[in-house]
Amino acid sequence: MDATSGGTEGAIVTWIDPNEWLDFTVNIAESATYDLQIRYASDQSVSGSMQLELNGDTVAKNISFSSTGGWDKWANKNVSALPLKAGLHTLRLRFNGGGFNLGKLIFTKKAALNIQFPKAEAGANIWVNPIDNAFDLNGSGSSGTGTLTYKWTQLYGPSKLNMANLIDPKTGVSGFEKGVYKCRLEVSDGTYSDADVVYIVVSEEANTPPNVAIVSPTNGVSIWENQAVTIKIAASDLIGSVAKVTLWVNGVPSDSSVQAPYQFTKTWSAGTYQLVAQATDDSGAVAYSSMVLVKVEALPSCRFPSANGDFDVVFSNDKSNPTAMFVPKKSGTGAPTCILYYSTNMNSMPGYIVKPNVPFRITAAAGSTIYYYYTYSFTGGEKNTADKKASFAVGLCKPEAVNSQEGIDLESIRIYPNPTSDRLNISLSGAATVQLYSISGEAVSQRISIEGEKGIDVSALSSGYYVVRVELPGGRVVHRAVIIE
Repeated sequence: MDATSGGTEGAIVTWIDPNEWLDFTVNIAESATYDLQIRYASDQSVSGSMQLELNGDTVAKNISFSSTGGWDKWANKNVSALPLKAGLHTLRLRFNGGGFNLGKLIFTKKAALNIQFPKAEAGANIWVNPIDNAFDLNGSGSSGTGTLTYKWTQLYGPSKLNMANLIDPKTGVSGFEKGVYKCRLEVSDGTYSDADVVYIVVSEEANTPPNVAIVSPTNGVSIWENQAVTIKIAASDLIGSVAKVTLWVNGVPSDSSVQAPYQFTKTWSAGTYQLVAQATDDSGAVAYSSMVLVKVEALPSCRFPSANGDFDVVFSNDKSNPTAMFVPKKSGTGAPTCILYYSTNMNSMPGYIVKPNVPFRITAAAGSTIYYYYTYSFTGGEKNTADKKASFAVGLCKPEAVNSQEGIDLESIRIYPNPTSDRLNISLSGAATVQLYSISGEAVSQRISIEGEKGIDVSALSSGYYVVRVELPGGRVVHRAVIIE
């Protein structure tokens, strides 16, 4: 499948040719008629067509597409009143011709569906002792209107089963060996059909251990410390049911659940973690998954040096919408021109005028990756770092610690009361300079020196968010957000 990214359109399928098809597993919550909006793009005057099939039944055919004026110019194709039944199904897109790119498929419920679809019930999974001569497959629990027809099919197994009657709801079966068989029952009312499967376990043991696997994260994945990661576990049992799933971390039971979906959200400090899932069924049989190794990396510093050594960029470690500050490392850098270009999309990066050594608030959601570069004045001209774009994961950095020789402990910095309406007190264990900025990066107070504790009159400032910039000995800078009411 030629799957790729369509920029702002998202995930798309391209290079579609005649007789290709795509299958999607869909879980339809309610039987109803649905309107479908298909996102597509084409640069051909006459494009191909496709049809939609649900479990092999055609629900829409001859869906044709015309030119949109370009392979990246997207339009909507609307299909009305598709009859879709509730449940887990296979939706097939069968292409009768190519010449178009395919984007999203958006289904919207239109009206209730006054149709009683047939319902196939192949029965509960079966345990068979290998010394027995025969067993029955029983689909008598199937339902529907009118005259129903039945069809049994063996999907797999260690031998070919001998079914007495493939078109009866109930059939005797013989000719089996040790192992697991899977059979399918299809029920039709002449217009609509449904299918169900049943597993047959041939074994001396009346119970089989459950199946369990960690499906996310993948083995060997790396994440940042204190970054939330969701562990998703799949568990099933052929004979009986899963009673409990337990997550083991580094050989110690960590979390458990008695109900699907089995998933746990964890945060860890830097290190290596071995994950194993344990499943226990209702008869006490136990199974373990393969081990998944997760590497948790220590957070990087919030200070990012530029590739050319002209400046550093200091980000705040806010969970979302952090500040970015251009810190010159060479005389004459960043004045009078300093422009920050940033975006979560490397192909579209607008610019913003900023000031050196002044934090600038950027707009970015928690966990997103922003890409950035600067254009700035430099002795003898102007430079930019567009050819060396850098990146930063929002909320995933560690503020720089203060060297003990510089005499100030970061933990000692107190700014209170917060919120305040008239006076803002700043307390620290040594000497520093302090200045107050608006959220847009404009200085709203004089730069003052503090040693110990000092207050700032903020009664004339408008209500809103502000940033206190504390410049420590040695050039290090700490930012604290405050609210003025």
